[in-house]
Amino acid sequence: MSLSFIAFVLIRYSVAVVYPKQGKNPLFGSLVRQCEGLGISVHTTLEAAGGLHSFDCAVDAVFGFSFEGKIRPPFDSILAQVAAASRDNDLPVLSVDVPSGWHVEEGDLSGDGTGLHPQALISLTAPKPCATHFKSGRHFLGGRFIPPAILEKYALKLPVYSGTAQVVELNNWGKEKENEGS
Repeated sequence: MSLSFIAFVLIRYSVAVVYPKQGKNPLFGSLVRQCEGLGISVHTTLEAAGGLHSFDCAVDAVFGFSFEGKIRPPFDSILAQVAAASRDNDLPVLSVDVPSGWHVEEGDLSGDGTGLHPQALISLTAPKPCATHFKSGRHFLGGRFIPPAILEKYALKLPVYSGTAQVVELNNWGKEKENEGS
């Protein structure tokens, strides 16, 4: 949805969005109106959305890859609940691009194992460096629309997509980098 949304998705594709801190950016206001126009409920608290127990999975799309620093309220308590449910296998979590709270290059810096470790990581455009630290589940890449000049400029080595598929599963992505160091 956006960099400030946590979306909780039911298996039947009923969606609820938790958007705890309304920003001043008109783009986010437009996204909220779009969600509401599509019949997607938007809540300011996790409890108002029915609590974690009422969902079959969670989509973590809170912060973008440029996020730095400590997670502040109200996001900290929501992410702590999601991380605990994911660790206890009570709720599958799918993170978009970079799991919330992770450093884009170094991965989970919580240091105490309480960070978010989703069951699936969905990288957009290209896997971010932190994806080499992702060990808790399946890894997918979406977006085969990178112009050749960008691929060359950044020396991106992306997988081959099958047919017209827009998503590819990345098996063992980043393992070759780990093996180089051993």
